[in-house]
This record gives sequence, C-alpha cells and structure tokens, in this order.
Amino acid sequence: MRISPSIAQAIVKEISDAVNKNVNLMDDTGRIIASPNPERVGTEHMGARKIVEEKLECLTVCTDQEYSGSLVGINLPLYFRGDIVGGIGITGEWDQIAQYVQLIKKASEALLKDAYIQETSNALRMRQRNYLHTLLFGTAAQLSEDFLSLGATLGLDIQLPYRCLCISFAAPEGRSAEIQTLLDRAEEYLERTYSGLMLYRESTQLSLFTTILDENHLRTLVSRLSGSLPLQPGFSLKAGVDMGPHHGLQLRTGRVQAEKSLHIAFMEQGEPLIFYGDMTSGIYLGEISAASKKEYLARIFKGMSLAEMQEWAQLLATFYACDSSLNKTADKLFIHKNTLQYQLRKLASLTGYDPRSITNAGLYQTAIQFLKAI
Repeated sequence: MRISPSIAQAIVKEISDAVNKNVNLMDDTGRIIASPNPERVGTEHMGARKIVEEKLECLTVCTDQEYSGSLVGINLPLYFRGDIVGGIGITGEWDQIAQYVQLIKKASEALLKDAYIQETSNALRMRQRNYLHTLLFGTAAQLSEDFLSLGATLGLDIQLPYRCLCISFAAPEGRSAEIQTLLDRAEEYLERTYSGLMLYRESTQLSLFTTILDENHLRTLVSRLSGSLPLQPGFSLKAGVDMGPHHGLQLRTGRVQAEKSLHIAFMEQGEPLIFYGDMTSGIYLGEISAASKKEYLARIFKGMSLAEMQEWAQLLATFYACDSSLNKTADKLFIHKNTLQYQLRKLASLTGYDPRSITNAGLYQTAIQFLKAI
C-alpha cells in the first residue's frame, strides 16, 4: 500500500495533537510526506530509508547530523498487512518521548488501516454509482452481457426482483442547500437501516432499489425514513414507487415509473407517497411541458390571472369530488346551493365550458391537475 499525502497528513495531525510532540511520517522510499513543519515535507529522511531497507524495528537518532534529513528522536516502521509501508518519527530526546513510542506506532497503524478501509469503501461506492448510472442511462452499446454480469462483482445483483422508489423533498423556494443535506441524511439512514439496497443519487432526488416488494412494507419504509429526518416547517418528504418488481434492464422502467409517481406526489398536497399502479392521468401529466400546461390553462380560463384560476379550481375540485352533487358540494363549501349554482353558471359564461356538463368535466379536471404542477 502506498500512503497518500492526505492520509499521512491526517495521521500526523491527529497523533501530534494527542501527544503534543512533533511527529513526521515517511513513505516507503524514506521521503517525508507529512510533518508539522511544511518545509520538511518532500525532503529525504535517511533514517526512515534505513528502517525500510533493513527492516529495522526501531532506529534512535542521537544527533541531527547522524542521518541526513533526520532530527534527534526515535523512528519506527509502519506495517500494513505484514509489509513495511513507511516510517514514523517522533522528534525529541529519549527520556521525553519513550512513553509515547509504542502508543504512537499502534495508533498510526490503526489510523492507516481505517484510512485504507475508508478509501476502499469510497472507491467501491464510486464504481457502484458509475455502474448504476450506465445501467439506468447508458446506450445499448454499453449494456453488453458482460456488463450485466459485472454488477455481481460490485455487490449489485441486478437479477433479483426490485421495487424502485424515487425520493425527494418539498421545500420553500431558495432552500436547495437544505434539500441536499436531507438527501445526505436519507442516504445515510437507508444504508444503515436496510440491507440489499441499491442507491443512485441524482441532483434533487434519490433513486432507491429495494428487494422489499410488499406495498405496506414500502409505506412503512417511507414513514420511518420521514420520521428519522429533522424536517423543518415547510419541508416534507415525497416519494414515488414503481409498479414492479423489475430486474436487469427493466430497472430503467422501474425508475421512470417511480419518477412519474414522485412528480404526482409533489402535485398532491398531503400525499407523501404515490404508487404508479394507482395513477391515472398522472402517467402522462409529467411528460407535458410547463409551457404547454400554461397554454392549455389560458385557453380554458380565457386570460384569467393565476389566482383566479386557482380559486375556480378549488371550487371545481370539491364539486367533482362530490360527484357533481350540488347539495354535497354546497355543504362542503359552507355556501347555499343557489350560490353554488350561480358560481357554476358564471364560470360557464366566462369560459364557454359548462362545468356541469359531463363533456366539459374532463377539460376542467385536467386543468386542475395542471394548476397543481405550476
């Protein structure tokens, strides 16, 4: 193992702060790669080179002139998996530093091992992320049989059946940094709590592939995740689930379905979780551009302001939720039946579309959905 300068500097800082002594770390060529004194970094330490070449267990330097680039102190080898990978030197007279020698050696080797494990884990995570990116978005030429079988070597068995969840957060405008923090926390919680997950982080959402297939268990997962997060007022977790299970290249379909469901979850107030199998018009609403939605609304509502459209949409949503019953709608809105009839006739006069007509009900219900997405 070749010790990186960043790892070496982290080890030197932690050890130096703990024992209040100058500690230098050298690589397997005897070059100083980390030191409290920046001027020594990059210089040769002949004492450390002697330790590496002769496999010494300890080298005491009695004078600053005894070994080129070495100061008075004690130098020890650093082992990793049975091999000397460098050396560590503690500056000072023997009687001042003897009590720290073995402690520093053991602590340095432990920190080196931890750093290696972290680096290895980070490298694997990056390879897994790149693999999932290619699986979900790569071209047909990239998706060979060899590529599909490669997943198992990375700990990703894509031939298992998975459900896909796309997770994000509704938040006040201008709070994107806090959304990123919540996504970090969500990712940490999921990895810590559930096994057999595949996670793909995107700019504003997290795509989660899980072998949990039951819908009630998926609801529990989303509920527990939401409860584990420090959601401030105005923030809420939103999730969409595919109509899986899916496996292999079908995982692409799962992600698309889950993302469409997530878009509808954002449109539905009070609905944190939407299943693709429960969607109707929502299947295509997410594919219509914002400009097209605005043009449609302008044609239906004949140039009304957004506030006016939303006011009418609230009345109509209640009207259609009550199966167009005047009595039920009036009761829900706490108005007189005659007032409701007047308002419906007024809307018909303004738009040219009578909301009481079965033919026009579909036009208005689509408009209601479009307004939720703006």
